[in-house]
This record gives sequence, structure tokens and C-alpha cells, in this order.
Amino acid sequence: MRNIYCYQINKSHVGKIVTLCGWVENIRDCGKLLFIDFRDHTGIIQICFECFDKNIHINESKKLKNESCVQITGIVKIKKIKSLSKEPQEVEVKATNLNIINISDPLPIDFNYKNSEEKYLKFRYLYIRRSKLFKILKLRSKITNYIRKVMEKRKFIDIETPILSHSTTEGARDYLVHSRIHPGMFYSLPQSPQLFKQILMISGIDKYYQIAKCFRDEDLRSDRQPEFTQVDCEISFDNGEKVRDLIEILIKKLWIKFFNFELNNFPIITYNDSIIRFGSDKPDLRNSLELINVTNLFKINERNKIALSKYKILAIILPLKVKLNFDKLKKYTNYLKYYIKKDVFLAYVEDINKYEFSFFEEIICNDSNIVDNLLNLIKNKNKIILIASRKDCVYEIAGKLRIKIGLEFNITDIESWKPVWIVNFPLFKTKEKKLVSVHHPFTSPKNFNKSKIFKNPLSFVSNSYDLVINGVEIGSGSSRIHKYEIQKIIFDVLGIAEETQNKNFGFFLNALKYGAPPHAGFAFGLDRIVMLISKTNNIRNVIAFPKTTSAYDLMTGSPS
Repeated sequence: MRNIYCYQINKSHVGKIVTLCGWVENIRDCGKLLFIDFRDHTGIIQICFECFDKNIHINESKKLKNESCVQITGIVKIKKIKSLSKEPQEVEVKATNLNIINISDPLPIDFNYKNSEEKYLKFRYLYIRRSKLFKILKLRSKITNYIRKVMEKRKFIDIETPILSHSTTEGARDYLVHSRIHPGMFYSLPQSPQLFKQILMISGIDKYYQIAKCFRDEDLRSDRQPEFTQVDCEISFDNGEKVRDLIEILIKKLWIKFFNFELNNFPIITYNDSIIRFGSDKPDLRNSLELINVTNLFKINERNKIALSKYKILAIILPLKVKLNFDKLKKYTNYLKYYIKKDVFLAYVEDINKYEFSFFEEIICNDSNIVDNLLNLIKNKNKIILIASRKDCVYEIAGKLRIKIGLEFNITDIESWKPVWIVNFPLFKTKEKKLVSVHHPFTSPKNFNKSKIFKNPLSFVSNSYDLVINGVEIGSGSSRIHKYEIQKIIFDVLGIAEETQNKNFGFFLNALKYGAPPHAGFAFGLDRIVMLISKTNNIRNVIAFPKTTSAYDLMTGSPS
């Protein structure tokens, strides 16, 4: 139906007959002349219809509407007048034949204005036709193919794991599929291929990878979807170092390939250090601000000593270009209270020698030594912001404030890339007064001690690692438990009943009895990588047919 694409046409084609297939992007009726911005998946070119041309009836072309699907044959000409077309080519096509394949209905959206999110998702096919979204999907395809190329070169085997599977404990709710053949029974859609890839290691597969579809029934946000794609890998006879080396090499190659940007070696920061220095386990290292615990420099007001002993005071040393005032401080306080729902006290100190710390009168007693202590701490720089709140949330609060100040005052270098490994996460945490795994119950503990883990489980550190780039968690991994006895103990510590262990994990526990090798792995979100490389801020922009934040498909009307 066609012999050329829009982007291929140039001066070398002048005088030649071409046939194009695509869509009408825009129409400009100039009376005796009709101009069309004609688009295919490669680009846009201007088409000119002349009313006195006997080979084509201009009235036929005037029936066209935006997004009509057409086939056009014509002669390539040099443009005589400056074009209003979006594409500034020096050539155009003088139409000699028009074949209207499909006239479009009036469009439900106006591409010249910002449309609602509902329309953006409901009429997704119209948006995909437009170059921006199509370019991102094309980029996603290139990234996926490049990842496969890198993994295959390193002798990884691409193995598919089941979609209809068994429910396991992985931190979110499962999507369930009713079985017609087995009434009253259900399959579970996988939250990840976790147990299958570990069983592949037990099966003797030395290096596995998969670009896997995963499903999680959880609350959504800008970087989450109920179904998502992750790049999954596992290596036998490894404690995690080979996996981290592999992922670091892969990310560096992706950045060179698609950004022509060479990343430095990724720094490694422990979970505890990350929380203490940045107030987050996903630190954005483009921001040079750090948190400092200054609690010991202050004295607690004796009147409220018991209540206020639960507080901690942190400081952020500010560069000279930061200028704050009372109104700004009030806005910050309200912003933090909105997210954290806890008491927050902020104080901006522009000149420590003149500051009386009256803002903290309920938390500290005024003392001249405070000034000396702070001056020694900040090494003669005299601008800081102080954050006081309860110990259980003060780092999170200060971390959010650090991010906000960094962006507002251009401290964060938004043009740079700062990847970092976060390692040594806690093995367990408490959630709703119940002990749960920080990552998943198959993560190996460091320095395992059978008696101690029952007495003080929260003291244990896991052999785990997350990769964070510019404050976005790209993926996570760990060294896995490969001993049956340790896996059973972890289940027991988590309070998983023997019956439930056998029902949900019996197949995996049995596999561990038959010479399981040490192994480690990693999984990172393909969607999140494409988000970063395409420089978009919402995961929906890198998926062809995404769901809403309530997990609803507006185009198909599902679930139904």
C-alpha cells in the first residue's frame, strides 16, 4: 500500500512519485489550496492539494477530518512558501491521488489543550498515535532488547515461569483466578517469580533471567501499577556480589547506550547510614544536604522532661543562597504534618549568635552553650534549619524537608545521575504489631544465630541490597536462604503456623532438602528504568495500556 515513510522523504526524492499511508494530523484550508499535516509512525510531512488538479477532486479532500486514515500518492516538490507544518522539511508532497481508508469521527479530545486523565486513558489509542507516547513505547522496546542482548552475552538462560501459580507471602495481596475445572479453588497471579527462580537454581540452572509480568493488589501511586514488568535474574554459588556487579554493569551499559553518559562506580551505603544521613532508604544523592543529629547539644526543658525525652532534634546545614522566613517555615511545617500526621517543630537560624531558640522553648532550655555547640558543629557556617519531632518519625520528616529544600533552591542537580547501593537492611520489622519481613521471608540473615533470632529478631540484618537512582528505587535483591533448617526457623519467627508452612511453601521446603546451592538474585522494574531514561514522572506514561490509581481500565471497562 505504500512505498516510503515520511521521515525518508528528502530533496533526493524531488520529482519522484511516492505513496504514503497514515493519518491526518491537521488540515489548513486556503481556498484554492488545501494543506494537510500527514503523519505515519516515523514523522510528519506536508501534503498539498490543488483545486485545479484534474486527477484529484478537492471536495473529496475537504471531507477529511483529523485522525482520518488515508493513502496518498503524489509527487515530491520543493516547498514554494514557508510551511506552518510541525515538521520543517524543505520538501512537500503534491497529491495526485487520495484514497480515504477511514473517515474519523469528531475527536473526543483536543490535542492542543491538556485533557483529563480519564480521557488520556480511555482513548489511549489516539494518544499512542501521537509521537511522544509512541516514542516512549519504541524506546521501551529498544531497552528491552538491549537488556536481553547483555544477559544472553553473559550466558544467562531466559526461562519462563508460571503465571497461574500458588499463593505465597510477598508483602501485597494476591490477584486470584477461579478454576473452572477445580470448583472452589483458585490460582494466584505471581507477585514475582521468587520461588520458581530459586527452584531453578536448585534444578542446576546456573544463571537465570526473565523479563517477567508480575501482579500485586496494592495501593497505587505514580510509580506503581497492579500489573508490571520486572527484569528478574538469579545466580547459583553467589552471595550477592556477582549479582550486584552484573546489575551495575547492565545499568552503566544502558546509560551509555541511551544517554551517552558514563556513570561512575556505584557507592555502597548501609541502610542505617542512609536513614541517619538522608532520612530515607531511597536517598537522592544529587542533593548535597545531609542530616545531623544535634539532640545531645540541647538540654531538655525540665518541666516536660518525661514527655519530651521521646523527641529528637536534627539539623540541616544550609548553603548561603537559601533564604527562609517565617511564612516559608510555616508552609514547610504544614506540608510535613500533612504527610506524617505528627507534631513537627522547625526553626530557621540565619545567625546563631543572635538566635534565642524561643521557638523550641518547650523542648529545650535556653543555654549559651547551645550556640557554642552549634558553631563548632557547623564549622563557622551560620545558617541551619532545625527539625524536632518524635524519635520514631523525625528522620522521615527531615528527609522529606531535605528533598523539598533541595529542589526549591536548586541544590539538587537535576541534570546529573547518582546511583547508589543500599545494603544491610533489617531482616524484620513490625507492622500493625506483627513481625514481618522487610523484603521477603526467603532473604538470608547475616550472622545467623538460632537462639538469638527468637529472643531479639529485630536486631538481625539481612544480606540484602536495593539499587536507588536519583531517589527512585529501581529494584532489590538478596542472598537467599538455601538451608531447609534456616528457612523453617524464619517461618517460625514470623509466626507462620506449621500447617500454613506446609500448605503454602511445602513444595519449596521439600526442594531445599535435595542439595540446594547457595544463590542470590535481583529484580528491577523495567517500567521504572524506562521512566528514568525517558525522563517522565509517571509509570503510566511508559505502559501502552495502564490502569488508573484505583486499578481500573477505563478503555475496556475492566474489571467487569
